[in-house]
Amino acid sequence: MADLEELCAKAGLKMTGQRRTILQVLNEAGDHPSVEDIYERAKTLDPSISM
Repeated sequence: MADLEELCAKAGLKMTGQRRTILQVLNEAGDHPSVEDIYERAKTLDPSISM
């Protein structure tokens, strides 16, 4: 996941807690989740996430 955080930093994106949660969901996904799937999975980890 550090590689993903580094890519975000190089792109000029601030690494927020919500972005870390989204990256965690994507990193742990064994499938190709839709936006809705990513949102639902992230919401279980961080209820403050919204679309």
